Amino acid sequence: MLLSKLEFICDLVQCIVSVAEERSSPLAQSIIVDCSSPRHRDKLFADEVQRCVEQLVLYVRALHLLASGLQLAQCAIKDGHLERSKTASRSEFEYQLSHCLQILQEQLLPPTNRR
Repeated sequence: MLLSKLEFICDLVQCIVSVAEERSSPLAQSIIVDCSSPRHRDKLFADEVQRCVEQLVLYVRALHLLASGLQLAQCAIKDGHLERSKTASRSEFEYQLSHCLQILQEQLLPPTNRR
């Protein structure tokens, strides 16, 4: 039961991350739009800002789910309900966590806010 929960969290995070990655290449960028009018430029800017915000929200949700999954696994190990093993999917959680953090740092945060 516990492993099923952890696998579900991992699968859900993978789905959320794939949706977020799809949001990084919007269809609007592949369409040539007449940007000569300020109204079109403003709309494109607003669409881009909204896309970035949506992508940020998806990555933050994925990070929250990963943190909850890791905490669940740690508590289960501490309580003796789960044992550490070489085949445990903790590495998948760690991979997804580092992937989300890397994307947030590289694509969504301005260079001045990076550490």
